Amino acid sequence: MKRTPRQIEKDFLRIRKVVESMDVISINDIAKATNLSMSEVYTSLSRHPRIKEKIMLQLLEKRKNSGEQINTDIKYSESFDKPESLQISETANIDDEVFVIDASITGIENLCDTLSEIVKTNTKFILTSITIKELDKMQKFKDLQADDARHILAMAAENPESFYSVLIDETFETPDDCIIHYCATNPGATLLTSDKSMALKARMYGVKTHYFKQHQRYSDNSQQSCSHDKAMTLFAARKEGDKLLISDFTTANSSILVISQGIEYTKGEYELKIGDEIYIANKKTDYMTFAHYQITTLSAKNNCSLIYSKRFYNVSDNFSSLPKAGYKSFMRDFNRRYAL
Repeated sequence: MKRTPRQIEKDFLRIRKVVESMDVISINDIAKATNLSMSEVYTSLSRHPRIKEKIMLQLLEKRKNSGEQINTDIKYSESFDKPESLQISETANIDDEVFVIDASITGIENLCDTLSEIVKTNTKFILTSITIKELDKMQKFKDLQADDARHILAMAAENPESFYSVLIDETFETPDDCIIHYCATNPGATLLTSDKSMALKARMYGVKTHYFKQHQRYSDNSQQSCSHDKAMTLFAARKEGDKLLISDFTTANSSILVISQGIEYTKGEYELKIGDEIYIANKKTDYMTFAHYQITTLSAKNNCSLIYSKRFYNVSDNFSSLPKAGYKSFMRDFNRRYAL
């Protein structure tokens, strides 16, 4: 029988009292002490997200102080942060370490080959409900991140014995916080991320974390070393006679920076030269994009190469995942003027 809002709130007060007064170290312990199901405990706590986070941290600290060997088996029927109205029938016993994938790892060098090799070892992966949404958004584009997003989703769909989809609590302030919370409440989980701020925050909450560095796609002397062989057209430029020009540096939803021989240009009209580097930021409905191009010819079409690109569905990490200081400062300035 479904509980009324009043009963849920009453159970929440009981849960707080149990956490403060009894030697409980897990949601399962709380459920036993209150004679509630684990999903009922999660539902009651989810009505108060900030207090829920505090309680989860208290449980984590109690587990550390207890000195007990924590069972790292993850049973989906027990560890899902699911509302009472949603019944999950699928269960899976995971005996070894499991890897929780964050969408930020898309674009890292040899990602697809690395995941394929790990799958062969019978290691288990978790795609949270938030990560699935982010990968789905990414795969609709045409770049390295989109390729990796499509590959991860395809691998997950084709390998149900290795990839598990988990519905998590999405009520925390940022998507990163939701994923970190899930990992913190499942001791067997190792977070895979390429987001510096997320990695540091996860470790702060005691989450085992593997950080993947995003390698720059150019050499140390700043000469082009791009993996994109196909020439692209810089649509922000226009051809006039034998000149390739940029003049609309700033619009309602975009910003352009030209770097030529170390000098930056952000306004007026500029005549592009071969080797010039172009940074472009765009504001979309629910995300921002960044792209770095290099001019290869002065023709009207197929005049540049894409050096690096990335999309941002939230900017809570202050663009710390970008691999170059110049990228970060450009996007931070853009965000101040065009905040979502």
